[in-house]
Amino acid sequence: MNTKTIWASACLAALLVASAMPAAAQHAGQPGGQGQAGHQGRGHEAMQAREFRNLQQGRGMGMARAAETNGYPGPMHVLEHAEALELTDGQIERTRELIVRVKTRAPELGKQVVDAEKRLQAMFAEGDVNAATMDSLLLEIAELRAHLRSLHLTAHLDQAAVLTEAQIAKYKELRSADGEARRPMRRMGEMKRADSSDG
Repeated sequence: MNTKTIWASACLAALLVASAMPAAAQHAGQPGGQGQAGHQGRGHEAMQAREFRNLQQGRGMGMARAAETNGYPGPMHVLEHAEALELTDGQIERTRELIVRVKTRAPELGKQVVDAEKRLQAMFAEGDVNAATMDSLLLEIAELRAHLRSLHLTAHLDQAAVLTEAQIAKYKELRSADGEARRPMRRMGEMKRADSSDG
């Protein structure tokens, strides 16, 4: 093999290696690639940790959105607008009872959900899983989550029963005004996030 042939072969090999490197880097950044998978895994863990923390603290996390968005009043918001709604002492007392009920029961149910979810994870992590055991645990989790959501939704139903029709109509007006007042703040927050990401 003469010198020219050796040189041409070396150049061709270098070109092939150079063209393969971007493809490999791109593949690593795809959903199936190791780099992206690691990032997604960390993001999922952080999101799950946040959900577990909220469950254990008894937060609603939008579980009563179906009620709230359709005009069924939430006890916390009713109490915030007690003066504007002209609540009686009896209505205030009943509203506080509803708040206590949710604050007492929701963390208990939330902790049970978290414990069951962790058992499901451990089952797969340890490789000790079969369809029957998995289905049984999934049904347990679904039932616990249903009880938790029912707790939040029922509070709205019971709160509506405490108020008069006129008070519920006023509540809707107040909540609509609250939403309008928060929109500029949300837009400002979105603009700040956009500015920080541009930098």
